Amino acid sequence: MLQILWHLEVLLGLLPKVPD
Repeated sequence: MLQILWHLEVLLGLLPKVPD
């Protein structure tokens, strides 16, 4: 669970943040 969230955090950090 936590690892998945961590990967998501990394992906969000690397990928350009799109406006909601």
